[in-house]
Amino acid sequence: MIKSIDGSIDKLTLSRLTLLQCFYHLLLSQPYTSKYLEKFTKYQFSSERLVMKPLQYKDKQFYIELFTSKKVTKYTGGVISQKQAQQNFVNSLKAITAEPVQYLTWLVSTKNDKQNVGIMTLLWRDQQKQLAEFGVMFNPKQHNQGYCCESTKSFISYCFNTLKLPSLYSFTLNENVTSQHILKKLEFNKVVSVPFKQLVIGGLYWKKVNNEK
Repeated sequence: MIKSIDGSIDKLTLSRLTLLQCFYHLLLSQPYTSKYLEKFTKYQFSSERLVMKPLQYKDKQFYIELFTSKKVTKYTGGVISQKQAQQNFVNSLKAITAEPVQYLTWLVSTKNDKQNVGIMTLLWRDQQKQLAEFGVMFNPKQHNQGYCCESTKSFISYCFNTLKLPSLYSFTLNENVTSQHILKKLEFNKVVSVPFKQLVIGGLYWKKVNNEK
C-alpha cells in the first residue's frame, strides 16, 4: 500500500511526498504556543478601516496567491513558485517566535467585512541599531480605495510610537511611481546610501526619521 504505515520501521511504505505533507499540516495546525499568542497580541494594530495582525496559518492561501501573482509581484522582485511561496509562508510563521524578532509579516484586512487586502513586512537589518526596512503588497482587487496609504500611515505610527524605531527604510523599483508617490506623501525622503547591504536591482531607497523619539 502506497499511503499507509503498518507499524514497522522496516516496512514503512508511506511515500516521501505524503509524509512531508502530513508533517507540514501537523506542524502548522498545532495550537499556538503562549509565546506566539503573547507576541500576536503585542504586534497587532489598526487604522480607521483596517486591522493589521501577524500572519496566521489560516492566511496561507491568500499569502501564496499574492506571491504567485505576476500582477502583484511586478514591483516586488517578481513572481515565485508555489513551492517557494509555501516555504516562505512557513518561515514567516516561525519568524514571530524568534528571539529577538528579526522579521514580521502582517495580514491587512478590512474591519467591516473581514476582506483580506494585503500584507506588510518589517525586516530588521540591524537589530542592535534598530535599522528596519518595510514592504507592502496589496491585492489588485483592493486598489484605488486608499487602503495602501491608510495602512502605511498607521504602520509608521505603530513602528515609531510602539516599537520605538528611530527610523524606517523602504525600497522601490525605479518604475514603481505609485509607491514612490505614497512614500513622498508620507514624508519619506530619497537617500543615496543606506547603512546596510543594498539590493543590486535598480531602485531607490527611502527613509523617514522618527522625530518624536
